[in-house]
Amino acid sequence: MIVLTPKIYVASLIVSLAGFLFGYDAGAIGPVTEMPYFFHLNPIPRGMVVATILFSALPFSLAAGPLANKDGRVPIVAIGGVLGIAGNLIFCSSFSLAQFIVGRAVVGAGQGFYFTISGVWQVESAPDAIRRQIGAMTLLLFPFGLASGYFISYGTVQIDSTASWRQVTGVHGVVSLVMTLLLLVCLTALAHWYLIDRIGRRISIAIGALGMAVCLFIIGALAASSVTNSFAVQWNSICLIILYTVFCQVFFVGQILVVAGEILPNEIRSTVSSFGRAALTIGNIILAVATPRWFEISDVSVMFTLGGFNLFSVTLAIF
Repeated sequence: MIVLTPKIYVASLIVSLAGFLFGYDAGAIGPVTEMPYFFHLNPIPRGMVVATILFSALPFSLAAGPLANKDGRVPIVAIGGVLGIAGNLIFCSSFSLAQFIVGRAVVGAGQGFYFTISGVWQVESAPDAIRRQIGAMTLLLFPFGLASGYFISYGTVQIDSTASWRQVTGVHGVVSLVMTLLLLVCLTALAHWYLIDRIGRRISIAIGALGMAVCLFIIGALAASSVTNSFAVQWNSICLIILYTVFCQVFFVGQILVVAGEILPNEIRSTVSSFGRAALTIGNIILAVATPRWFEISDVSVMFTLGGFNLFSVTLAIF
């Protein structure tokens, strides 16, 4: 019998900082590129700057699985953290757009390592009774990082210097440092237990996909209405975005990662998971590059198109 001690949750929380970092960058980079003291960018170049971290994350995501099988899960996550620290030092001190892009590319390499392997480590290390909760922790911290990126940017935008965006990017470096130090000091390899609960997972995934689709359809309908400047419409849209994030992280993505970890044998789990994270990165690259211009053309079509993809995912989860 396995005793569920607080150490299990603390260890998983440390690894889950990878999800916070992923979310923080996603939430902060958009506002940062719009700040008055940031480098001037048009929509297409702005999308490319945002996507830089994803371009570099892709090959490192693919490499993370085989390397984790060879050298261990925790060392690969820690190396990703070190790369994240180095990249942040580069772009926090940027005085040219080229230097900023190089820094984001280095951070992306780290992200490819730590975000790819963190979920695998959690699923492998969790006892049967709490595998579902532990396996979803990385994705649960994603929205906290996302919100932190938005709100910290909101708090610094009034600073009358480049410190307005340097402070925002610096927070990412501090969290990377904390995660890396805790990984190196506190964590060791844990035992492995396995459990398959595909029926519960499939229902959860279907609920998540349906909930996301409904939220996007409603936001699209509100955007298509003639009262988009209404205070009530704006707040309803904000609430729907928050609800969408809950459906995505709690019911959908988190459970997909748990299922992927449960059904794969240990010999190929990291490698196959790295391909899954690479596919996620490719999707994010497409969105980062295409959506700024797409929103300019028709924000309504963006919501209905993405909602349609989510609705299709419901059928995949059920059948």
